[in-house]
Amino acid sequence: MKLFYGILIGLLILSSCSNDDGNEIAGLADFSGNFRLSYISNSLEEICTNSSSNNDATNSPNDFEITSNGRFKQKVYSLNSNNECVVSEILEGKITITGSFYERPNGSVEYDNLEKTSWISFSLANDGKHDSFIIEENQDNRFVTYSYGRSD
Repeated sequence: MKLFYGILIGLLILSSCSNDDGNEIAGLADFSGNFRLSYISNSLEEICTNSSSNNDATNSPNDFEITSNGRFKQKVYSLNSNNECVVSEILEGKITITGSFYERPNGSVEYDNLEKTSWISFSLANDGKHDSFIIEENQDNRFVTYSYGRSD
């Protein structure tokens, strides 16, 4: 019986040891850069995008900018009184990658100064970079999906 407990303790010690590779997330590559909003689905609100704008100041390739440490700036668009699509606010926050599903990293989007957290999922990496991602958020008990593609 002592031998059994000795082997069991030994196995527990060995299984608790980890190597430096244990914290890697499968498929994670560089996700920093500039991204442009491609489409929005399932929204109850009328939301415009920079691609629907004729305003040169609004029509920029940088709807979502992500730094190498996961901090971001996200432009939010709305229609003004002249029915033009304009930047109504710029949200900032942090992306935290928590896992992956079939080599597609995913995690959370936490906004500064907002009581809101969204879910993010990146595409498969291409040449060491992720070319697109989606953000899903709950708006009035329905999930709204924002799709972004790399613009840099």
